[in-house]
Amino acid sequence: MSINREAFFAYARRAPFGGRLTQQQVDGLNTILDHWEDWPKAQDVRWLANMLAQAFHETAGTMQPIYERGQRAYFNKYEPGTTIGQNLGNTVQGDGYRFRGRGLIQITGRANYRKLSRVVGADLIANPDAALKPEISVRIMFEGMAQGLFTGKKLIEYFSHAKDDPVGARRIVNGTDKAKLIAGYHKNFLDALEAAESKILPPDVKPDQAKPDGQNLAKDKTLWSAIAGALASFGAGLFGAINNPYALGAFGITAIVALVLAIYFRREIKAKFGG
Repeated sequence: MSINREAFFAYARRAPFGGRLTQQQVDGLNTILDHWEDWPKAQDVRWLANMLAQAFHETAGTMQPIYERGQRAYFNKYEPGTTIGQNLGNTVQGDGYRFRGRGLIQITGRANYRKLSRVVGADLIANPDAALKPEISVRIMFEGMAQGLFTGKKLIEYFSHAKDDPVGARRIVNGTDKAKLIAGYHKNFLDALEAAESKILPPDVKPDQAKPDGQNLAKDKTLWSAIAGALASFGAGLFGAINNPYALGAFGITAIVALVLAIYFRREIKAKFGG
């Protein structure tokens, strides 16, 4: 299946990405879409929609492989002497941190790193950080979800000619955790993929909608953060001067200036970046 990237990104930008796409997100999505187009097992676009949805949740929307979050002491619960550590196959002191979660769909524990090493053809025991490489992480996600290597549950159990269960599909990765939320992301990505299957570009797709925001987003956020910070400082000062009529008058003048600046900068943002 060849995916029309222009249509896909235009739709995905709206949801689940909320109107903004960074270059990092576009790169991550392209890695996943590229692998799908070359994957011999690709048969149901709902599989891809669900993998995208699970990755969106697991990576906090970055679409890039990440580490499991937490201070080093947090991973002591995975050490060999603990029940969790034993279940994960950790055998050497330090394995809890060494084999902490990594990837688009995070693998955890020595046993899982060993198992996935055989699947992707890379020695993840000797080099656990290799699971953070996009080309390896995406293969781990595809094969793990298709073969049931994460929890024993497989994509085909939830998406087939007889079944369509994006809520239940969360069990492929992590039980019922945030299952309905992720099912919503699944619907967003499925809409984008179905639009991308059309040989004719949907009429509501504009070329600019498929491009990453790049530096515009950073400038936009920085500028508005500065304005918000200035207004917050003004508000704090206003409460402190409320009993001083002279100070209150000065703050009134400042408020007018701040409002004018906010309007000016808003126009500048629209003129330069659109919106």
